[in-house]
Amino acid sequence: MPNDWARTVAEGAARVEAGALTEGKRLQLSFWTGFREFLLNNESRVRPVSPQPQQWLAFSIGRAGCTLNTLASLKNSETRSAESNEVRVQLELKGSASKPWFDELQVDADAIATELGYAPTWRRLDHSQTSLISVRRECDLRDENSWPELYGWLLGRLNDFHRVFQNRVKALRAVEPITIVT
Repeated sequence: MPNDWARTVAEGAARVEAGALTEGKRLQLSFWTGFREFLLNNESRVRPVSPQPQQWLAFSIGRAGCTLNTLASLKNSETRSAESNEVRVQLELKGSASKPWFDELQVDADAIATELGYAPTWRRLDHSQTSLISVRRECDLRDENSWPELYGWLLGRLNDFHRVFQNRVKALRAVEPITIVT
């Protein structure tokens, strides 16, 4: 409801002003604010979105259930340690169609890697309704001097993923929901 939305936005702004955000959330908000400016000042295939105090930003790729995400994680997804950080670009497939769509895209994994110029990581995640195709880079998010380089890396991979996946995502076969008859 509009009133709920306005109240949520006002409460979020009040939390930021009151310093209710953790150090990590403040860092991520600052990082994404800078990244949005970077997108506005550089050639981007995606429309900049409003920064939030969270580890990701989601961008449309033209189909419900599919998003391009950039992540600035305070944990390393390979080591599961907070001693090093990472930035990541990923195509996220969500919902009951995520597994058939993932399988359909993975058939073209070699062609996709060739078009990207690098091989992404394919994660089917059978235990959830999400599947991911991603590329990552270790970094130190607390080193603000490294942010312009990280922004350039993120934008390059974001543009690559958009170029290579947009038409493929739009062409994915429709998947009918499974109906269980009892």
